[in-house]
This record gives sequence, C-alpha cells and structure tokens, in this order.
Amino acid sequence: MRPRRSSKAAASRWEIAPSRETEVAALAAALEIPPLAAQTILNRGISSAEEARRYLAPQLKDLDDPLSISGMEAAAARLARAVKQDEAVVIYGDYDVDGVCSTAIAARLLRALGCSRVRLFLPDRFDEGYGLGEASLARCLAEGAPDLMLVLDCGTNSRAEVAALRARGVDVVILDHHEPICRAEANALVNYKLRGGEGAPDREAVTEFCTAGLVFKCAHALLKRLRQEGHAAAAGVDLRTMLDLVALATVSDLAPLTRENRLLTQHGLRQMAATRHAGLRALMKVAGVKNAPTATDCGFRLGPRLNAAGRLESAVAALDLLLTEDEEEAETISARLDATNRERQAEEQRVHREAREEAEAQFQEPATRVLVVGRPGWHEGVVGIVASRLVREFHLPAFVVALGEKEVAKGSGRGIEGFDLAAALSATRAHLAGGGGHAMAAGVSLRSDCLAAWREALQEFARGHPLFREGRPRRRSRADAEVRLADMTLDLVSALEKIEPCGCGNPRPVFAARGVEVEGAPRSVGRNGEHLKFRVRQGEAALEAIAFGRGDAPVKEGDRLDLLFEPQRNEYQGRVSAQAQVLEMSRAA
Repeated sequence: MRPRRSSKAAASRWEIAPSRETEVAALAAALEIPPLAAQTILNRGISSAEEARRYLAPQLKDLDDPLSISGMEAAAARLARAVKQDEAVVIYGDYDVDGVCSTAIAARLLRALGCSRVRLFLPDRFDEGYGLGEASLARCLAEGAPDLMLVLDCGTNSRAEVAALRARGVDVVILDHHEPICRAEANALVNYKLRGGEGAPDREAVTEFCTAGLVFKCAHALLKRLRQEGHAAAAGVDLRTMLDLVALATVSDLAPLTRENRLLTQHGLRQMAATRHAGLRALMKVAGVKNAPTATDCGFRLGPRLNAAGRLESAVAALDLLLTEDEEEAETISARLDATNRERQAEEQRVHREAREEAEAQFQEPATRVLVVGRPGWHEGVVGIVASRLVREFHLPAFVVALGEKEVAKGSGRGIEGFDLAAALSATRAHLAGGGGHAMAAGVSLRSDCLAAWREALQEFARGHPLFREGRPRRRSRADAEVRLADMTLDLVSALEKIEPCGCGNPRPVFAARGVEVEGAPRSVGRNGEHLKFRVRQGEAALEAIAFGRGDAPVKEGDRLDLLFEPQRNEYQGRVSAQAQVLEMSRAA
C-alpha cells in the first residue's frame, strides 16, 4: 500500500521515458515479447537481446569471482586459518535485518565447517548504539577476547576501536558497506566503497552489495580456498541454502536490485519457497507469506517483523529465529516477533500522527526547506520509519527526533534526490553531539535544548543549496511509457512479471494513461473503506483500477482522468485479468 501524500505538497511532474521504436521492435522480436515489455527493459539500461536474456533469467554461474572485490582475498585467508585451527571467533553483527541475516549466514557457515568456538554478538540499539562502540565492546569482551573478530555491517570507520582490539591480540576482519569517513586498519577490510584504497570508489564497476551479499561472496571465496586445500567439511557445504537470507537482507536493506544483487535475490526467493530454515518457515507462516515469496513480501512482511525486534526490544530474538532448527521454538519466537511488530506499527502510527501535525505547521511556512520535528515520548526505534513517511508526504528532507528523558536526544533523517544529508550534518555539526550517514539517510544525536537552533541552521544551509534556489522542488514521477488501455493485456502483465524482483534500482513498470473515463460508480473498499475501486474506459477498452489509500477521493462516474499506474495481475473467484494499481491521478486536461 502506498502512503497518502500531503494535500499541501506540490503536485508531481510526470516524466515519460522517450520512445525508442527501432530498438523496441528489435528487442521485442528477438525475445518474442510485447513491445511495451521491450520498452520497459530498455528503460532499465538493458540494450541487447543477450543482455536481456541474462537479465530475465540470470544464472548462478554468471556470478563474478569473489576475489575481484578488494580485500576479499585477505578476508578469506584469515577465515580459512580460523577454520583450520578451530580458533575462537566472535561474529559481531548489527541489529537491523542486514546485520542479523549476515550474522546468521556467517554463523551457519563457520559451524558447518567445523568451528566449535563461535560466539555471536549484537549491540543493543538503545544502550550501546550502532557499531563498535566502547560500551558494546566492553560487554562483548567480558567473556574473554577471541582469536578473531568478524565484524559485519559496521566497522569501516572504527579506526580507534580496531586498533585497540589488535593491541589486545585480537585479529579483525570487517565486511561492511557503509560510507567511509576513515579506514580502520583491520587484518582484512572488505567495503566496495573503499575500492582502490582511500580514494573514491568505482561505483560503476561493482555491485553495491548489502553486508549479507558480501558475506555470501566471502563464503564463496572461503569455500573455494578450503576445497583447493582439501578441507573435508568444505565439500559438504551448499551455499545455495543461504541464498534465502541473502535475498531477505538485500531487499530489506534497499540494496539496488541490479547486477549480482538481482541474481542473488531472484535465486534466493526461489530458495525461500523451499527453505530449510525452520525459523524462516515459521516467520513466513505468521506473516501470511504463501506459495512463491516475492521481493514485496521480504520488504513489507518478513523484514519488518525481524526489524521490530531491534527497534523496540533486542535483535537477539530475530537472530535466534534465523538460527533455530527446532520447529516449536521457531513458532514461539515468530509469534513473539509478530506481536512486537504490531506494537511497532501502533507506535509508528502514533508518532507519525503527531509528527505530521508538526510537519504540516512547518510546511505552511514558505521558508521551510527541511522538516525537523521532535517531541518527548517518541520511541527512537520508529523515528526513521516516520521520517521516511514524511518525505513521501511532503517531498522535503525530514528529521524526526525522539526527545526522551536522557540529556541527549536521538533522531533519524531521510532525504530527497539532490540533497545530501551527510553534507547537511557536516555543515551544522556545531549543534550536534554526534551523527552520520549518507546522502539519503542519517542519524543524529543532540541536546534537546539545541533542537530549535539546529533546525534553523539546517534551513540556512538548505536555502543556499542549488536544489532549493527556486523554491521547493516538485516531485518527479517516472513512467516507462504512455499507453492506451487496449495495451493492458494479460500477455503484457505476464511478460512484465519476468522483470521481478523489483525494488531499489530495478523499479516496477509504471505507465501513464491520459483521458480515461470513469465507468460506473466508484466504490470504497477495505476494512474501513480506505481504498478506491473503479473501472475506466478508453474507446472499446476497459480496465479495473484500484487506488490504495484514496477511499475518499472525489471521483465519480463520467470523470475524465489522467492515471499513473502499475499494471498487475488480478485474481478473483477463479478469474484472472489485468488491473491498474493507481499511483497518482488527476483531472484530464
């Protein structure tokens, strides 16, 4: 379901991809697909028939050599030594879906290879915070220092902490994908954003993996090395059984579904349908995921339930679920996570309602360029989700800050294209106790009494930014083509389904149709009538349409509309038809 946008936000500008008739005709003929499907594939940067075939049906044999990733050879070599000598290993993860899945994959791998002294550690979001912090490391090392610490989904910038670990005789291997500010001097550091060393990364030359993807690549490199050395246990490890967790993490962490990420996710979703993991089966059951799981299931059903543990309580429950082989324990944990997720949803709705009130008031001020809202009593585990919702509703960068009983408040920000949140934090750091992130997402900590001054400093920075030079930017909505309703056939929908998995970097097909007429009386549907169901006609062709979250939209029979929509398959009472899921609609000119 798509969130409702603020009635006060600027209307979006539709950008229709240019028609490429010659290329479309050639690709459609070569692949035997409808021209609109060919146009959609071309719009995703696929230019040849051979490239399109690999895109539509990627094979695991097409994976790149894992050793092509900088730092991977050193990481695999150090892990191989730990396996062969059965060293004491701590896997130090993170509390989000990527961190938990990465930790679970690494734990399953090392234990399958015969490592008997593997210990797992996740920092506490609320008491210790993200990464290799002083408090979390003290708790981790209270049970004794390991021979090797495998640090996942953090650590790139932990120069002092890694140096201290190595001074204690602990070797450190880091697999991470976060933005580098500096570089920890670990025994091995894998982060493609450091490709080529301290210089700028070659983003075009590598897949932008989440950490679970990097763990899978490292596992591939490690197994190749051990098999070449004749290690007996390595021969019995099947990496394909870990692809389901890679897919779940890749989608949940919003890694771009391009290059190897697309390949791993597509195969991972297939693996998920027949997963060997008792915990994942139980999670799918409680989330209502049946038949063939999709990227949407990962992003909106499975991922949020795993994330809820770390957002409201402890991520350890999520990790326990992914590692258990006991069906009864799996059902118990998944039921608890489901209940926690419902609590998270209720808290999110409350915080969003209150945050939106503040955001509306700020939005009415013409000078506002960045939304900064904060109140006591907001749970810091949901502020990032609420910030994302505000961005979608107002199309402005947004920070949501939880003003708690502690002297230092914590908040999360989400950005819009063209405005770098990391740069904004750097420019206003005098008002902050801490913070960091990247262009589109950031976290901050500050004294509660500094919130107003920081808000004004952000406005000052944004008012001088090129994006806001002519006022607030209009939202841009992309469409793959402008179509006639007669084009919306089941054959087209079937061809477009092969573009899945869709998500970040590989968007769902979107089309624009202009001047369609509403046929019959629209009706509100859903538990509380929150959605609008109607039928549109254009000449001899008609199409069912549904607009989520628009149950009260003033649409009536005979209205002429312009629609921006996703084509989809609709199955109802044994009948299958094409349907339009409406993203935006406006009166036809």
